[in-house]
Order: sequence, then C-alpha cells, then structure tokens
Amino acid sequence: MGTVTNQTWSIDANGNITATVSGTSDSDGKIARENAERKAKEKKTAEEKAAERRAEKKTAEEKAAKKRAEKAQAEEQIAKTGANEISISATGNGVENVTKSIISAMSTSTGEGVTGFDVKA
Repeated sequence: MGTVTNQTWSIDANGNITATVSGTSDSDGKIARENAERKAKEKKTAEEKAAERRAEKKTAEEKAAKKRAEKAQAEEQIAKTGANEISISATGNGVENVTKSIISAMSTSTGEGVTGFDVKA
C-alpha cells in the first residue's frame, strides 16, 4: 500500500468536482531515505571539491605573491644601484654549468627570462 502525498479538489462553474491525488508506493520511506543519503553524499563531495579548489587557489595566490615579491626585490636592487646592473657570481665544473648558473641567477634577479644567450665551449 502506498502513501498519499498530495490531494487537490476543485469544483468548476458547472458544478463538476475534480479530484487529483498523487502518492508514492514508498510506504516505509526507504526510497526517501536513499534519496536523502544520496543527496547528502553529493553535497559532501561538492564541498570537498570546493575546499580542494580553494586550497589550489590559495597555493596559486601564494606562489604569485612570492613571484611579485621577488620581482619587487629585483627592482629595488636595480633602483639602489642606479642602473640596470646586477652583480652575479657563479662557480661550477665547466663553462656550460657556470653559464647555466649565471642564466638562472639572471632570470631570478630580473624576473624575466634570458633570451639569446649561446654557450660555445
């Protein structure tokens, strides 16, 4: 036996009575419990995904802030020297390794990539 969920009665201008009844065959509420559990799981999953996206966004923002701070520090260093000169020292085994160290240091100091630098040993 089912459960009645909605009843509507109406009488029109001619005196005709119309009854609308809707219900469910879920007499013990099992389907409703399953639907509630499913919705709760979906909500929990959505909240976890949102928390994960917030954490990723926070990490990206921290990384961008660090990069801005490094760039500001490099600009400050340039302002202190009064010119676009940066002192870099590097040591390593061989010309290629030393050159790579210098390029890396230049990229970090200026905040920009180094282009057009050829290594010929």
